Parts: sequence; C-alpha cells; structure tokens
Amino acid sequence: MKVLVTGATSGLGRNAVEFLRNKGISVRATGRNEAMGTLLEKMGAEFVHADLTELVSSQAKVMLAGIDTLWHCSSFTSPWGTQQAFDLANVRATRRLGEWAVAWGVRNFIHISSPSLYFDYHHHRDIKEDSVRIGLLMSSPAAKPPAKR
Repeated sequence: MKVLVTGATSGLGRNAVEFLRNKGISVRATGRNEAMGTLLEKMGAEFVHADLTELVSSQAKVMLAGIDTLWHCSSFTSPWGTQQAFDLANVRATRRLGEWAVAWGVRNFIHISSPSLYFDYHHHRDIKEDSVRIGLLMSSPAAKPPAKR
C-alpha cells in the first residue's frame, strides 16, 4: 500500500507521515516547505514539493500515480485571511483533489481536518458535517449513511 499525505510539511501532516512510516507504510508526502520536505525524506517518505492551490491536472496525475490511499491533511488555518483564500485552500483545492483522486484510481480518500480553520467561528456555526459532500466520493460504502450500505 502507498499513501499520499498532503500538507505533510505542517504539524498535522508531518505527524501523519511519521505515524505511517513507523507502521512501515510507504508514503509520498507533499507540501510547500522544501526544508521540511528534506526531513520527511529522512523519515523514509518520498517528497513532492507542491502547493495544492496552484496544482494543475497533469501535476496531480503524477503526484497520485501509484497511490492507494490519500490522507488529505492540507488546509489554510490562520487567524486572518480573506474568505477567498480560505475557500481556495480548504474547499476548491480539496474538491479538485477529490475529483482527481477518483479519476486516477485512488481507492480511499481520508480528509483529516482541524477545527482551527474556523478560528473565530465567524459565519461557521451550525455547519453540519454532511452539509458539504464531494459527490464523486460518495460511491464508497464507508462514506454512505448506514441505511444505504
């Protein structure tokens, strides 16, 4: 099995890479910080320097080649920033990555998130977990509500 971990040069993703490598799982890690990428390579991960907000289809295809499972840990978490910046990193990049994963045969897509992306909860209260779904990913039995399994 080979796992792609996005956001691997930040805390959550870096810990995910370390966890997977300690279990002997082959990891391709991606992130924007090349210096941290060197440390990930020392852990035994393959590092691909990438910014998911700027990724194009041909780059994604190479990044996803041979990947069985994607752990999507990448996100924009900050106490400041425009709504557009949050939407680009946390919604649009995630949606595109999910679509590419389906198109190129990635069997599992695990979205690991953090409540810190909501920081002050402004306009984010009462969002239900099922309010936004990537329709293409709903074909997996694990992603369906129990009544539809």
